[in-house]
Amino acid sequence: MKAEKFEYGIYTKQADGSFRATYKNTNVPINGPTVVGFTYQVTSKQTQKIRVKNEYIDAAGTVKVCENTIETNALFGCVNAYDDKAVMGETLFRVSFPEHPNLGTLEQRFYLYKKGNVLFGNTAYESATLKAIEAYENQYQFKFCEDYKRFLTTQNGLYLYWWQDAEQFDTKKGAYESDKYGFTQTEYPFYEDLAKHSDWDWLYQTKSLFGLANHDPYADLNTMHFENLFYHKGLLKYAYPIGLDGGGNALLQIAQGKDTGKLAMLDHEVASSMVDWIEGKTDEVYEIPPEKATADGFLQDCYAYGGLTLYDIGFDDFYTELIQKHNLLYDEMKKKYGL
Repeated sequence: MKAEKFEYGIYTKQADGSFRATYKNTNVPINGPTVVGFTYQVTSKQTQKIRVKNEYIDAAGTVKVCENTIETNALFGCVNAYDDKAVMGETLFRVSFPEHPNLGTLEQRFYLYKKGNVLFGNTAYESATLKAIEAYENQYQFKFCEDYKRFLTTQNGLYLYWWQDAEQFDTKKGAYESDKYGFTQTEYPFYEDLAKHSDWDWLYQTKSLFGLANHDPYADLNTMHFENLFYHKGLLKYAYPIGLDGGGNALLQIAQGKDTGKLAMLDHEVASSMVDWIEGKTDEVYEIPPEKATADGFLQDCYAYGGLTLYDIGFDDFYTELIQKHNLLYDEMKKKYGL
């Protein structure tokens, strides 16, 4: 049996006084619920009684407790603060399982504040330490480029799936239809419109950026399963993954050679040849074996074959442009759909 938590309703204040809403560390103009808290999930191999203790401790030191017992093998719950009830200041959300101490205690702290009638909470990924970065580099025998290393020691992860709840834009325009199998489908014109307005280079279709030791199962290089990226740990010394697009193609940063620091997209449709090469299974595409290949020689073959598409841009400039594109697109969609 295990317990997991998922944060939501996270906001940050900008230097100009405006606000940005954060969901899974996505930074976009504020829009959405005025609820701060986290959701938890407990899963078990078999059905059993689970007693849950929810605690909400506000800045005044007031403790609100709610306990209940549910017989299940998949328990979902949440601990929230609503703007009409919240006390401003540091707030602690806590969930424990008295009869299952092995699950531990789930906690989340927010600093609550208001602007108008909207409640905000401030939090972020924990930054990667230089010690953690050095340990990762030593493990895989390569060096992160300085610009991406700065990202790891500051933001340490990013999600840009801000449109995943399309109904926030066009609930009224949504149409419910039955397909030939009798299932109900929801059509959102917003998605079609979004596609028309996001005709960006492949590089800018990146939807998430990875961190290190940020404890996010979907964006932590420490726990990354490289086979899910159609990649191999033995290739990290040439180029290491730093993000992912919506189609499962990884964004890489070149680690050595004349293109060091530049970014490249990995085409997962043909990446298997790179994996086979590093594992010594074939020389069909890359004739020079790994033990004799130079970084430039191997990478040039990757560019020529199509496994990697190289871009003449470093991480800092890419990151700035990526956020600008998403902010402009969000503002355009917001204006069009009357939010």
